[in-house]
Amino acid sequence: MSDDVFQLRARSLRQGHSRRSLFRRSLLRPGIAWFAFVLLALGVAEAQTTPLPQFRVQWVDGAPALSFGAGRLVNRDVRRALESGLKKRIVLTVQSFRVGSSQPIATRRQWCDITHDLWDNSYLVRQESRSDRLASVSEVVRRCLAPRNLRVGAAKNYRRQRGRELYFAVRAEFNPISSSRCRQLLGSNDSDDSIGPIVVNIVRRSICQAERSLEFRSPSARVP
Repeated sequence: MSDDVFQLRARSLRQGHSRRSLFRRSLLRPGIAWFAFVLLALGVAEAQTTPLPQFRVQWVDGAPALSFGAGRLVNRDVRRALESGLKKRIVLTVQSFRVGSSQPIATRRQWCDITHDLWDNSYLVRQESRSDRLASVSEVVRRCLAPRNLRVGAAKNYRRQRGRELYFAVRAEFNPISSSRCRQLLGSNDSDDSIGPIVVNIVRRSICQAERSLEFRSPSARVP
């Protein structure tokens, strides 16, 4: 077989392979596009059905009073832990920020200690200086994770912010570890080894965190 005929056949095989590959790709593209469309539709549907916290902001004597719900913090595991009879803690941290700034204007923390009384089948809830017995986990959620008119800062914190856009960031935590307890768990950080601080930071992120946390923010609002 001459070299010219061999090259011609090779060229024909390559062209045929290219046509078949192009044909297969043309068949696959609609399928890939349809699959991507289905994934996008599912994602949009999930985003639309996921409940978002409802924020209400009222300005009272020059300071914001917030009402919202963070009940999504309580999943099956958290509910089971609350029912165990061991004392658990829920902490809400709310901070106000000017839009475009990472420096908080004001911070408010609120905590609940919850113990399930297995004999009485009720929940002893201590919220700062207030103590109550509640009948169910749902009532605990309403008490600890659905504040009404929660004040965040005082009027003096917002005098310079009049007319500016701000928002509120919320962090809800279940059983967070205190900074003092975190230091006890990690031990001393006085090490001459240069790798020491890096390892400590990694460990701190892994063990000095809440068992579960939830973060979200409010829509932007203008300070009156």
